[in-house]
Amino acid sequence: MECGMIIWNDSYLLGVEEIDAQHRNLFKHLASIEEQMRVHGTYSCLHVLYFMYSYAVDHFSLEESLMDAVAYPEAHRHKAEHECFRQAALEFHKDVKNPETIGDVVAYIKQWIVTHIADSDRRLCSHILKTRPGL
Repeated sequence: MECGMIIWNDSYLLGVEEIDAQHRNLFKHLASIEEQMRVHGTYSCLHVLYFMYSYAVDHFSLEESLMDAVAYPEAHRHKAEHECFRQAALEFHKDVKNPETIGDVVAYIKQWIVTHIADSDRRLCSHILKTRPGL
């Protein structure tokens, strides 16, 4: 699986500043992974991938606490998506040590994040803004 460089743009803004700030940071770190892979090869980006997993888990905790705070009706489905990503990330632990599969791992992470923000997170933030403006 191959896809282009991931670049933040304002189409990813959702209107909840704390979530938007974390999403911008995720994009920044993904770009760092891609740059390290391009310049130094696959093994040099392992520590950044491990950071990404930790960061994503922390980010999911923020989103899930907001879901609970606003009684988000789609919380169960959204949390299940987070859990699927966590489980996939644990499986990736094996794959990131293989230079032949690390590109696929990074491509999956990028695609998942972009799709998740555009769909699930957009619906969540829309609900947050309706029920708790200014949050």
